Amino acid sequence: MSKAGNIAPVILIGRPNMRLRPSARDKVPHSFLRVVSQYSLFQNTVLRALAFQAPIIVCHESYHHLVQQQLDDIKVKPRVIILEPEYKGSAAAIALAAFYLKNQGERMLILPNDHVLEGDGFETCVYDALDKIENHIVLLGVQSKRGESEYGYITCAEENGGSRQVIGFVEKSNAKSVQKLFNNPNCFWNTGIFLSRPRVFLDELRNFEPETYKFCQRAFYAGQEDGSIYTLAGADFLKILPMSVDHAILQMCQKAYMYEMPVSLGDLGGWPQIIKLKVKSIFRREKCIGNESRPHKRAS
Repeated sequence: MSKAGNIAPVILIGRPNMRLRPSARDKVPHSFLRVVSQYSLFQNTVLRALAFQAPIIVCHESYHHLVQQQLDDIKVKPRVIILEPEYKGSAAAIALAAFYLKNQGERMLILPNDHVLEGDGFETCVYDALDKIENHIVLLGVQSKRGESEYGYITCAEENGGSRQVIGFVEKSNAKSVQKLFNNPNCFWNTGIFLSRPRVFLDELRNFEPETYKFCQRAFYAGQEDGSIYTLAGADFLKILPMSVDHAILQMCQKAYMYEMPVSLGDLGGWPQIIKLKVKSIFRREKCIGNESRPHKRAS
């Protein structure tokens, strides 16, 4: 099996972002909206994932038809769409994908679907990170370009052969704390993107959150697959305590390492970020049009 064929991308679709209200579609995650290009953030994430395998998508059951419509628009067939009857956070969503992939010899590539990544370093960084993945969870971070309070941060040890051992996590913080993080050369933006063997992730979840592990396992194995749709057993899933993967596992895990992605990161968490990226894309497009229309000098 090739490297690309051994990486299973898992795209997570969370609840709608209340910081983007009011809007005409405030009950729909902003990642489905086409705000900076001809494709939505979700579609761009799917297209990015195609460097590896057909994606596994985990979303609320109410988004099934919207997900399918956006996939049809870009002519992508998913490996499976796992439908959650209720939002339970990223820890449970990833656990479901891990149970789906368990014992299949693949690595999970966890992808939030609301990022804008600019640059060519994403795919290369994923392959580099495979060197560390066997018994570890490997996060992909981005060097902060400014003190940004809307991002979470990862603090790391010095680089050692490309990887850095993760020391800790810092949630969204105030301006003074953010500036200190920005000035730390071993501090990176937390993208939420990471790689793991399914068994390693599930072992860590069982260790730190055994109840979440138990109810995810029951809900998954009592569910059923119909074509590309996997429906869970709702009664067990509803017993899960909502929790992010950072709080459930990563902040306690001793097996976490990080690789730096040489890309520019945009997170459309609010209207200011959307407006900034929209203006940036307009200027970029106008610059391209200007360069194309400018007459070439004739060689003398």
